[in-house]
Amino acid sequence: MEAHLRLQGLPHIAKKKLQYIAPNCSYQPGNYECGYYLMRHMHKIISAKIKDSWKEIFNDPSPLKLEVLQEVR
Repeated sequence: MEAHLRLQGLPHIAKKKLQYIAPNCSYQPGNYECGYYLMRHMHKIISAKIKDSWKEIFNDPSPLKLEVLQEVR
């Protein structure tokens, strides 16, 4: 790709190494609640308006309480 860009007269742009960040968030104990967990995490991300770090809202790895799951349902 770099050679192609040079032939086109375009500047070579250095590639950044992909960095994977795994937030410390609630896990689902079973195999059927994944949609509820996904919706809950999406709601937390959007409503928190994260600026700096996932750690602002994801800091508890315990499963969601039954009341929280029922609220999402």
